[in-house]
Amino acid sequence: MAHPFTATAISTVLAGDNIPAHDMTFDLAEVIGQKLDDFRHYVANVRDPEQADSAVKELLTALLAEASK
Repeated sequence: MAHPFTATAISTVLAGDNIPAHDMTFDLAEVIGQKLDDFRHYVANVRDPEQADSAVKELLTALLAEASK
């Protein structure tokens, strides 16, 4: 199963209400998406795809909780 976090991050900048659509925000979002793709790929290689999906959700949930403080 493909996990195109990079494409999602870029399209979110384009469609986002709170993200200024500047070259730098596109670049940073792309890097974040690539890192999430890399993270999921690594976990899938050392464990399994289901655990990789859960690991991504766990990481994003923790980051969202931190952003919500």
